[in-house]
Amino acid sequence: MERIDLTTAVREPIQGHTSKGDQPKWHRGSLWYKADHMGYEALAEVVISRLLEKTNVPEFVRYEPVWIRYEAGDAPGLTVIDCPPGSSCAVMESARGADYCVLVTEPTAFGLHDLRLVAELMRVLKKPCGVVVNKAGADYPELERWLEAEGLPVLARIPYSERLAELGARGALACREDEGARSLFSGLLTRIRGEAAE
Repeated sequence: MERIDLTTAVREPIQGHTSKGDQPKWHRGSLWYKADHMGYEALAEVVISRLLEKTNVPEFVRYEPVWIRYEAGDAPGLTVIDCPPGSSCAVMESARGADYCVLVTEPTAFGLHDLRLVAELMRVLKKPCGVVVNKAGADYPELERWLEAEGLPVLARIPYSERLAELGARGALACREDEGARSLFSGLLTRIRGEAAE
C-alpha cells in the first residue's frame, strides 16, 4: 500500500460537521486525502468505488486506500490506525507497520476469545502491545487471569457509561464532550506513548 507523508501539508479547514465527526483532510494536486477515524468508513468507500467501477455509472469519486502520516494536533508524530476486531488480514496488515499495538477487549467470553487470537498474532509479528478493557466493571475473572498469565499491560479500563454510549450513537467525540472521558483518554494516550517509547 502506498505511504503518503502529510506532516508538512496544510490541513483543509473544516467545512461543516457530519454525524460521524470532522475528519482531517488534505488537498494535494488533483488528489484529496482523508484520515479515517471511524475504522470502517474508508473501507466502505473503497468497496463502493470498486463496485461502481464495474457499472455503467459515468461519474463517481474513486477511493484508494493509502497509509498517511500527519501531525495530529495535540499528538504530534502519532498515527493511529483503527482496525476491526479479531485477527483478520486487515488487522495483520495494519499491525505490520505499527510501532505499538493497542488491543481492545471486553470482559466477556467473546472478547477474551478475540483477544487471545490477536495477542497471538502480535507475538508472531513481534509487536509490543498493551490492552484496553472496554465496558470494564463486569465480573469476568477468566479475562483477569489470562491477562495476568500473559503479562500484557492493561493500559486503561473504560467503564461502561450510558453517557459515552449516547455520545457514540450520535457520532460525537467523547473526549470533546465529556470531561471524564477527556481525562481518561488523555491518560491513555500518555500511557501508550510511554509504552511505545520503551
